[in-house]
Amino acid sequence: MLGWEEYVRSLLADGLCQDAAVFACSCPRLLAAKREGLFERMSPREIKTIMSGDRKTFFVKGLTIGGLKCFVIRDNFHLDGDHTMDIRTKRWDGTHPCHSIAIAKSNKVFIMIMGKRGVHGGTLNKKAFQMVNYIRKSGC
Repeated sequence: MLGWEEYVRSLLADGLCQDAAVFACSCPRLLAAKREGLFERMSPREIKTIMSGDRKTFFVKGLTIGGLKCFVIRDNFHLDGDHTMDIRTKRWDGTHPCHSIAIAKSNKVFIMIMGKRGVHGGTLNKKAFQMVNYIRKSGC
C-alpha cells in the first residue's frame, strides 16, 4: 500500500485538483495533505463535523472547511454503496471564485479533493469515488 502522501500526489497529478487530503475515520485527524492547502488548515472540529452522523447541524448552520464557509450540494456520506459528499465553497468577494469539493469515505479513511476553477463537481465526485474504491480494495 502507498503512503498517504502518495495518494495526495496521485489525486493532484492530472491537474484537475488544486487541493487534496486524506483523513483517518476512527479518530478523525489529518493523515496527509497538499502543503499550504485549504484542507491542511482544517480544525479537529471541522473534521469531526464531516464524520458525524448528525447531518442536520451543518445543513442548518452551514459547514466550514479550513475556516472557509461552504454549502453542501449532495450528502451521501453515510449511504452504503456511495459514501460521498459534494460541497461548494461560498464566494466571499469578486476575486475568490467558488470551487467544488468532493469527499469520499472508505472503511478507515476519507479523502477530500478541491477542483480548480471551472472543474465540475460531478467530475470530482467520480474521481474521489474511484480512489476510495481503490483504497477499500487495498484493505483500508
